[in-house]
Amino acid sequence: MRQNTIATTLLAAFSALWLSSCDQAATSQKNNDAPVKIGIAHCCKPSDPYPNSVLQSIQAAAKADGRIQLSILNAEDSQETQAVQMQKLLAENVQAILFSPVIGGDNQTYQKNLLDAAKKAGIPVVVYVKMIDTTLFHNDNNVYYVGAGTADSGIQQGEMIARMWGEHPQWDRNQDGVIQYVLLKGTENNFDAETRTRWVQATIENYPGKEIKAQQLALANANWQRGLAKEQMTAWLDDPALGNSIEVIIANSDGMAFGAIDAMQERSMMIPVFGANALPEALPLIRDGKLNGSVSQNAPEQGREALNLAINLAEKQDLTRNTAYKVIDRELSVPNLAVDASNVDQFMQK
Repeated sequence: MRQNTIATTLLAAFSALWLSSCDQAATSQKNNDAPVKIGIAHCCKPSDPYPNSVLQSIQAAAKADGRIQLSILNAEDSQETQAVQMQKLLAENVQAILFSPVIGGDNQTYQKNLLDAAKKAGIPVVVYVKMIDTTLFHNDNNVYYVGAGTADSGIQQGEMIARMWGEHPQWDRNQDGVIQYVLLKGTENNFDAETRTRWVQATIENYPGKEIKAQQLALANANWQRGLAKEQMTAWLDDPALGNSIEVIIANSDGMAFGAIDAMQERSMMIPVFGANALPEALPLIRDGKLNGSVSQNAPEQGREALNLAINLAEKQDLTRNTAYKVIDRELSVPNLAVDASNVDQFMQK
């Protein structure tokens, strides 16, 4: 009789445990199916192609997931507008925010104020596209960054230029052994623009196995804009003291490289030009020899990874769930890839 009582007790205990496990599994499944509301404070005008290509990849990834509700607000390059929009997203009780900051003025103070407001509201932030001061996320467990290494982008661009300069001696128009170049830079005091510029210049002059001399003939900010880049390139080409001396054109972005190409095509001329971002529109130009090279920051991958990290933060999951990348010092880096005529077909097939 006592044995039957023990058996009955054990059966009841196991039944309770089994039912509890089923309830937990059901709750877990329910959480996995629950909608996740992500706010997006986007930076840029539609005329700035790269940030918008990352935004499009975020939207595509959210649609593929099926659970994600995006609330997208675009500041179109106005810090004042973005500050208001950030407050609006916080009031909507989103579970995480994807933040691409507008650049201009005292960027660090501006960014810190917005990030502090999100932290006070208990809403995690993933910064994308625009790099911020690393102290703003390395020292804050509420802020993360997803992007491609900006210094590496400049390095790979510089390596392409140095390698191809050696392969094309005809580029040296005056045969003095010096790369005479002009540089179309992004926004003044922008981290990406400053870093790419510094590293492309340093890499050309320190290319392994070659003693390459380079001379910067001119530099101008074209604010990532194709139209402004075309205007600046036109002015350089029409300058009698400068136009015939340019041997290479370096641009911090493909959009500005497109502007340089536009200016040259109006004059039925072509000077080697290098961009960055490897936008879809750039790939046919690389194939056809109009753009000599670019550096892919893998916008689709950046968008997917930024959204995935925001989802993990919103659901309080492991940061590396559903990704092969590591998060180091609250930063997830997607690798850059150099693109030229030798491998552009691989990118066009993606």
